[in-house]
Amino acid sequence: MTTTTRAHRDLAAVAKGGSIAAAGAVISAVGGLLLTIVVARGLGAAGAGLFFEAVAVFMIAQSLSTLGADTGLMRALSRARALGQAGETRRLIAVAMIPVALGSLLLAGLLWWLTPWLLDLLANGSSDHGRAEQYVHLMAPFLVVATTATVAAQATRAFGSVVGFVAVQNVLIPLGRPLGIGIAVLAGWTGLVVPLIWTLLFIPALLVAGWTLRRQVRRTDSDEVHPPRPLPQIAREFWAFSAVRGISAAIDVFLVWCGVLLVAAFLTPAEAGVYATASRFITSGTLVLQAMRLAIAPQISALMSTGQTERAGRIYRVATLWIVASSWPLYLALACFSGLLLDLFGPGFGVGATAMSILALAMLVNLGTGNVGTVLLMAGRSHWLLLNKSLAVVTMVGLNLWLVPRYGLEGAAIAWGAAMALDNLIAVVQVRWGLGLRGYNATTAWTCALAVIIYGGGGLLAKATIGEGYLALTAYLLAGTAAYAAVLWHFRARMELGEITRKVG
Repeated sequence: MTTTTRAHRDLAAVAKGGSIAAAGAVISAVGGLLLTIVVARGLGAAGAGLFFEAVAVFMIAQSLSTLGADTGLMRALSRARALGQAGETRRLIAVAMIPVALGSLLLAGLLWWLTPWLLDLLANGSSDHGRAEQYVHLMAPFLVVATTATVAAQATRAFGSVVGFVAVQNVLIPLGRPLGIGIAVLAGWTGLVVPLIWTLLFIPALLVAGWTLRRQVRRTDSDEVHPPRPLPQIAREFWAFSAVRGISAAIDVFLVWCGVLLVAAFLTPAEAGVYATASRFITSGTLVLQAMRLAIAPQISALMSTGQTERAGRIYRVATLWIVASSWPLYLALACFSGLLLDLFGPGFGVGATAMSILALAMLVNLGTGNVGTVLLMAGRSHWLLLNKSLAVVTMVGLNLWLVPRYGLEGAAIAWGAAMALDNLIAVVQVRWGLGLRGYNATTAWTCALAVIIYGGGGLLAKATIGEGYLALTAYLLAGTAAYAAVLWHFRARMELGEITRKVG
């Protein structure tokens, strides 16, 4: 097979997996946006702040109890299949799942016990945090279900298909939550029913992910080439990677939710609700980044484990180009019309407009570096990623402590944006000079400039000439998207869009 043929096959696999994952990511983003709207409008700014405080505590606990086994198992299973060691599949799953389940049970108990103390730190003189404590106590028993469901869903990606993962993480949970909570809000059940519905969805998620993984394992039992290694050796190798990844993953989740908790501590539950809503709105738009991550991770793992760095580099580079081309316009539009879009969530949320614009601009760096963290992980450099995340969290906490009391929501946004940029830019240097992979080229830079001119410049022009209402937003999006799409289509060969258009067609 020629190099060109292999390259086309690699991109075809990315396009196929990316198309499925992108469809799921769109559904997930819509579901996440609907959930934020339902919670914001149903509970108000203060109620949303208390709910998202509880969610923040639960998500950080879940990331700790996962122990890095989600990414570790997906990577280990991909490597085992690539190296002819499919006979280790069941042992790998046991090595991952048993410690995760036991650790989750232990952490759920600690979460129940420590929640009153933790939320007292965030109370800032407010008596409303007792409600957040009730929320966390209700959610804590579901921690083991949530964690094992996440690990099982991630493991299904190692078998060459993202369908199982997408069905659980991008469809079932994201759509079930706004539907269930929306019905509860309409019925007037806005107390403990809201966090209960939020957590109950983990049960069917575990059942679907477990059933899918079981079917995949059965189908690959006959693929064994080499006899399985001893269980202690498998466990040592697995946890040497996963434990380090677990710490960095927990830091990653902390980076996402830390701002909400610190805004609650220094300001008010209402302002925490506004910041949580703005930040969730921002992260909902990373659908293409998520889709590409799901599509390329198993391929990068297999190629790097067999020394095919050139092919791995091309996959990373083209995936980054597609991410920039599709996502930068959205975030430039969010930066330009943040106030108008926050009106969707009801009265009192417009005060977060400047913070959301700051976050949208910071997200351009995150998107512009592509799935750089995934490349480090799949190359086995989890300790490099841990260093990056540690520097980022120190930066974020330090800036939050300094800026939030002085500048409020805008200070929190600057802190998260700075930490995000630091994390990604260090990783780019490591991937380029440590692994020899380049995630960008002249075409990527040209695409960034095109998006800034059309969507950044066009947005400012529309606001200056038409105004800041829905008419200006509509005219800007229609004209800008038509011009942008025409230019991309003209340069489709340079953009390597052939595989995507063939899959869509």
